[in-house]
Amino acid sequence: MSDERPTAPQTIDGLLGYLQSAFLRYYETAYELRDEGIRGERHRLLSGRGAVFSEPIVELMPTYRPSDSTLTSIFEDLALPEAAELISGGLLPYDKPFRHQEAALRESDAGSDVIVGTGTGSGKTEAFLLPVIADLVRESRSWAPSNNTTSNRWWKGSNPYLPQRDGETGRAPGIRALLLYPMNALVEDQLVRLREALDSPAARTWLAANRQGHRFYFGRYTGRTPLPGTRESATPQRVDRLRELMRSADRRHDALLGRIRDGRLEGTQGTSCPPLTAQR
Repeated sequence: MSDERPTAPQTIDGLLGYLQSAFLRYYETAYELRDEGIRGERHRLLSGRGAVFSEPIVELMPTYRPSDSTLTSIFEDLALPEAAELISGGLLPYDKPFRHQEAALRESDAGSDVIVGTGTGSGKTEAFLLPVIADLVRESRSWAPSNNTTSNRWWKGSNPYLPQRDGETGRAPGIRALLLYPMNALVEDQLVRLREALDSPAARTWLAANRQGHRFYFGRYTGRTPLPGTRESATPQRVDRLRELMRSADRRHDALLGRIRDGRLEGTQGTSCPPLTAQR
């Protein structure tokens, strides 16, 4: 089996069909229906002309100039050779960044304030995340070995509630970067990029090999984010409710992985699954 993701077709009609198929797979997975008749009717309605997708609008995009330097050579210049492997595993899966991405990284590393004003599809996300990740890599070199508590599954039994990072050692606590967005929709898109950059199987493998049990954490806070409360307000009833929610999430996760492994989830035939622990 292959670890490669399915690639999108290179024609407009093919790409439109690919996007429609991907959306329907997501919708039918996230909102699964047991009744085949109802499921088929929903699929027919969503697939109808104008129901979800309109006719494609084509916009010509400029080709941005790639750097003359590779990621490896750029990070060697910055005295961060190990950062290239982490970044190429998720954030920048190609060998050479665009020139404005390289410039943003080098200028930020030199202490300059940077504004990236390039167009849509130019990789602005990478331009501002590259300096952040570079700083994390540099700082984390000095972190002492950590007691890795992320594998604690307190909800599996009758254990008391334990925060995910409770008892973590080896580095000073604190927020290293703030990413501000004007719309929640942008936050959702950027979370995907952050997960690929910092929480993918490749990123976890790199952190395990190079950062002595540490992870790079990120969180989302929007107007819909509930207040966390305090430990004093964590009544037994609320803890039990959270325990059941976590167990339910485990069951759904395990069932989904089983469907992927068995080829019962459309679009995943021939796709291998990373180990279960790398999915959490």
